Amino acid sequence: MIGLVGNLNIDLILYHLDEQPKFGSEYVMENSVKRPGGLANVILPLSELGERPLVVSLLGNDFYGDLVYNELRPKIVDGIVRTESETSLSIGVVNQSSDRFFLTLFGNLTEFTYDTVKSDQQLQECSAVMFYGYFLLPNLGFEGTKQALMDAKKRGQTTFVDANSDIDGWNEEQVQEILKLLPHIDYFMPNEEEASYLTKQSELKNMIRIFKENGANNVIIKKGPDGSIASIDNQLYEDEGFHSIAVDTVGAGDSFDAGILYGFHHRFPPEKMLEFANALASIVVARSEDRYPDLKEIQAQIEKRKQNK
Repeated sequence: MIGLVGNLNIDLILYHLDEQPKFGSEYVMENSVKRPGGLANVILPLSELGERPLVVSLLGNDFYGDLVYNELRPKIVDGIVRTESETSLSIGVVNQSSDRFFLTLFGNLTEFTYDTVKSDQQLQECSAVMFYGYFLLPNLGFEGTKQALMDAKKRGQTTFVDANSDIDGWNEEQVQEILKLLPHIDYFMPNEEEASYLTKQSELKNMIRIFKENGANNVIIKKGPDGSIASIDNQLYEDEGFHSIAVDTVGAGDSFDAGILYGFHHRFPPEKMLEFANALASIVVARSEDRYPDLKEIQAQIEKRKQNK
């Protein structure tokens, strides 16, 4: 079983704003969508592939909490704690180029601590555990995350981390926190922008080198439409990605994470794992509805690329 530990929230995504917003102004948006966010962007593609992960997270006993919980509950092994404080809310604003920014209300995420993770007895049944949303869980923090990772290793579990972007603009203290966690992580999965901020490098192989010098085991860097690059068991792998016309890039990297977790769980070799994850993400970004593909659709995407070469 795959375990997922991290933040759940409700996402309100607004389309399209093509100028820098100014205080005192009002902007009319073309469209909006309201849906589960955070770890939900990993849960939903895994579910479509037939996986039922354990989810350790928090949701409020409120309207948004019920909305997220009722959608996810049939798809997961339930480790969600319901709280009296409000569910976290994230508002995303997207432009025509699919660039976006987010405004996030912590809500009950401030109640997510090491005890939230430690108290879930089902977690010991997982073969792989992904920790997600480091910067949105301030009271889990460095020490709590480090201890949870060490606990997982003692249980013989393979650990994955997608920390997401630093909400404070990558200050040096938080950069050092992530680098100090690397020896305790089996697979570290930043995107290219995050990796650049963490390493102060612009070239992908140099980013990987810096991560390895800081104790990283395996590193997978997401390059958006340009695919991915990875150092796994000290071997370098690259996948060029898949051509698709992006209509909604929110959750693209999370879908890639889901593909990596699925591939690892099913013992794919590294090159196939990257190919599978890139194919999955390329389908997700090209859809505004029914976004998550099944196994046959992903295999068809892979076969299509082979035929076009």
